Amino acid sequence: MNTKVLATLLVGLVVRIEIASFAGHPVDMGLFTYSARLYYETGRFDTLFPSLPLVYYVQLLFYSLYAVLRDAGFADRAFLYHPAYMVEGLILRIPSILADL
Repeated sequence: MNTKVLATLLVGLVVRIEIASFAGHPVDMGLFTYSARLYYETGRFDTLFPSLPLVYYVQLLFYSLYAVLRDAGFADRAFLYHPAYMVEGLILRIPSILADL
């Protein structure tokens, strides 16, 4: 493949990861954040499934990285009025970014 095409794809991926930490519809991010926090803070699954069950379980799998960071003492920052913290939002969006590849 041409190096210019690969460079463009790489720049696009980097930009997408950069803006994923604070971009996202607040309602969607709030729902994903609520369901992931519900499981990792109380041990209960969200029985209404915020998305398809397979997607929900994949999000929980990726969110485990964030749960380990939080348990290790990582202090995440909020961005303006968003319901999810910045790194938390990035980790919640990684499955979607990988699916787009």
